[in-house]
Amino acid sequence: MRSYLDSQEKIIKELGSNIELGLNDQDVLDSRNLYGENSFSQEKPISIFIKIKEALLEPMIFILIIAAIITISVNVFKLFNGQDAEFVESIGILIAIALSTTITIVMEGRSKKAFEALNKIKENIAIKTYRNGVITLIAQKDLVVGDIVSVETGDKIPVDARLLESINLQVDESSLTGESNPVNKKSNLMIKNAHTPLAERFNMIYGGTFITAGIGKAIVTQVGDSTEFGKIADELKKQDKTTTPLQEKLSKLGKAISILGIGLAIFIFLIQVIKLYLIGNINFDTISETFITSIVLIVAAVPEGLPKIVAESQAINIMKWLKKMLWLKIL
Repeated sequence: MRSYLDSQEKIIKELGSNIELGLNDQDVLDSRNLYGENSFSQEKPISIFIKIKEALLEPMIFILIIAAIITISVNVFKLFNGQDAEFVESIGILIAIALSTTITIVMEGRSKKAFEALNKIKENIAIKTYRNGVITLIAQKDLVVGDIVSVETGDKIPVDARLLESINLQVDESSLTGESNPVNKKSNLMIKNAHTPLAERFNMIYGGTFITAGIGKAIVTQVGDSTEFGKIADELKKQDKTTTPLQEKLSKLGKAISILGIGLAIFIFLIQVIKLYLIGNINFDTISETFITSIVLIVAAVPEGLPKIVAESQAINIMKWLKKMLWLKIL
């Protein structure tokens, strides 16, 4: 539906609405069944096995896995050759891997719950809507196509809608168009060109934007995934997941520390081998002990817990903020 091209009367008739009365209860049910709910479709949940696999393939954890394989192989070789084998280092590395993987999965779950709680607060934001001839505050998640909504300064628009009335209405559309200045909206504007860009559709208001001035009345034309904002969200889902600037910096820091630790461990190993050679005590036992010591140094240098600690801190802070908001709401 190209709502910006059609007249107000045509849109109201097509959507079975009424500019004064809005929708009745049956109209709301019919519209929801036909056009869907005002919410974005959720991604399919990832199985626990895939989460474990992704956690184990992280560079820092992968280094620990290689270290564990090497130390276990060396000690197994000793064991089968009748020599003393010590698996303490190997067990320690495996425990570190298990803890890190568990913390990663748990923290991801807590972070997801925190952001879901934030989304629920957002979904419960009410907007003035005409239902059964009465202006009612309706949660944005309950809006349907055909609803007549009233907007004013400070409102965040949760749907795409065709303006029916407007008085000095200005909208911040930077989230969609990148335009930093508020856009003047005109309800009586008729657009003839079907290729008019979104930034110039002055008779429409779009989900994800803010009313910076004036008041207006509009009829909802798109909800959920069908909105312009929903289309952007859908495109982002199809792309590879990106990281935040903080995550990128933490990743770079972790890699730098790991490379430095590995370099120092190799340097110490070579120095020890040269020392053993000079004193004439070079053999499999001394070489393997020196090698395992170097592996332990690498394990100690890899900051596998750094990203998890930051994620935990963020999740805890979000939950604290939510509790504070709920407490203030009660008061």
